[in-house]
Order: sequence, then C-alpha cells, then structure tokens
Amino acid sequence: IRRKEQGGGKEDEIIEESVRVIEKGFYLDRVFVREGEFVWVVLVELGAGFVEMYGFVGISNGTGGWTSSKCSRMICSGRRSRKMLLMRMAAEGGGEISFSNAEIEYYRPRVDDIRLDDEKEKVEQGTVRELPLFPLGIVLNPGANTPLHIFEMRYRLLFNRIQEKDNTFGLIFYNKENNLVARVGCAALVTQYNPLDDGRLLVDNNGTKRFRVLRYLEEKPYIKAMVEFYDDEEPTEDISEVELNVWSKLQDVLRLSNKLYDKKQEFGERMTKIAPGDAEQDVEQADRRKKFSFSVNQMLDMTVLDQQLLLQTRSTSMRLKKQDSILDGARQYLAAQVTIKEALGKDKK
Repeated sequence: IRRKEQGGGKEDEIIEESVRVIEKGFYLDRVFVREGEFVWVVLVELGAGFVEMYGFVGISNGTGGWTSSKCSRMICSGRRSRKMLLMRMAAEGGGEISFSNAEIEYYRPRVDDIRLDDEKEKVEQGTVRELPLFPLGIVLNPGANTPLHIFEMRYRLLFNRIQEKDNTFGLIFYNKENNLVARVGCAALVTQYNPLDDGRLLVDNNGTKRFRVLRYLEEKPYIKAMVEFYDDEEPTEDISEVELNVWSKLQDVLRLSNKLYDKKQEFGERMTKIAPGDAEQDVEQADRRKKFSFSVNQMLDMTVLDQQLLLQTRSTSMRLKKQDSILDGARQYLAAQVTIKEALGKDKK
C-alpha cells in the first residue's frame, strides 16, 4: 500500500494485487480501479481451463458508507494472467448499469404525504384513486401473476371487501430490514378466489399497472391509500438494439439451462407475443417494449431490492440495460457449467 499526501489528508492506493492461494483456486484482495471505487474479486478454478469470477463494486460516499453497489459474475477461459482477468473484470464492471438501494423510494405516513393541486380532476380521469394496500416482502410486476395465501384476519377482510367491488388491491414491497414500505407498488386484479373451510383464502392475482403512494387514508384494520398511477417516460434514445440483445441472451439462458438440468422449458405465449421480432405489428413499440421489460424482470434471479428498483424506474432503457448486464453474466456462467458437465460426461464414458 502506498500512501500519498493530498491536501492534508491521506489516500490509500493499492498498487499490487494481494494474492493468497486457497486450495486449487486463488483470491485477489481489494484493489482500486478508479478514485472512490474498489473491487472485491474472487477467482475460482473450475477446471477445463475455466475460471469463475465473483466481484463487488462499491462507490464510497465519503463518510465510511456506500451509496451504490453491484455484483458481477463471469467466466473466463484459457490461460490468462490473473492481472488480465482482474483488468477485464474492472473494465466490464465499470460499464455496468447499477442502482443503489438508497435510491428506493419509501413512504413514511404523514411525513411524506402528497396532495396534488389537480387531484380532483385526476380522480375523475382515473389516474388517482383510493386503493387498499397489501405490504409484502415481494415485488409484483405489471403483467405478472402471483398466487397468495391469505390467513391474517385483516387481509381476509380486505379481500372479502374488494370482491364486492372491483377485485383490485395494491401489492407493495415491505422491507423488513428497515421496517419501511416502498412508495411504488403494483395494482393487482384478483382473478380467482379459493376460500378454505377455516376462512383462509387462496387467491390468484395479475399485476396491472404501477402506482405511487400519495398518502395513507387509513391504517387499520388494513392500509387504504390515495395513489397515483404512472407509466414509463418516452425513450429519448433508440433502444431496439439493447432489447434485441436481452431477448437473444434470454433465449440462450433458457437453452443452456435446459441443457444443464435436462429440462424442456419454453417461454409462455404472452412472452413470445411481446418479444422483439415476434411481436404483432399493430402493437405500439414503446408500450410493447415496456411490457417486455417487465416480463423479463419477473423471470430474472435478482434480489428483491433490485426488483423494486427496476419496478420503480420510469426508464424502459435503464430497465433493459440492467437486464442485459444480468443476462450476460448468467449466460457465461451457464455456458461454463454446460462445458464442465459435457467434459465430465466424456470422462465417465
């Protein structure tokens, strides 16, 4: 570690990788890739010339905390030096679309209340309405289906009441780590009720459209809120190429996954109808891309916090770029696993 005096303070600059051998793999300690960022990189030899890389990038906020983070996983093949692997990891990680968990918008009752000047008009237009909310530790996307098991008395009451109206409620993310409810959620339409003998309910629900909580109207026996529905903003750039990349990589991931786990899974009819290239010609492209991005969102293996951030964003472009990055890592990982599986299969023969 080299220390440099800068304006009365000290800056640590790691100029060499600290390498320790761990079994057949090796570990590269922390290394700065640019001012204010660091990368943790773990390299594990998988055999057959493949090396698996796990990385974490954090952006310092200058107070000892971290304002944003991202994870990367990739496979590199061949006899490359550890430094080259590290450089590739740093370069690709730096261009990755990342979000910060701090960017999740939460709602605190009475503290974050909003009253719109034109609220009455928006109520008449249907873009603002009263909606019962169901906070859960999951994220629902528009167009997605989620079954729920309703057992708490207050939520049994909620579902029994909406059955007498329009069968619509709002599913909103609850973060148990900070005990806060997100401000952005997704309205859900109950498509099937299955009451059980003891009063519990099994319900199927389809996500319809996103909303933003303006304020709570009631909190007991369950939350009723005034919400405003919103949509993605019009894209300011051509995102047709990134959308095609997402669709291509998604197909590759499904194909490799089927090969790795000996399955024959296929995309559903809805996905193939809204996918690029296969979409019906009369569907407006911006709306189709938005629906496609939400469908991909529901399929990807992401943390619930990343799911919430991608639901919350008003940018279809940002959503697709993040998905492209995630799928790129997944495709490389599965390709390596399939190669290893095939190599081991040949050895057994």
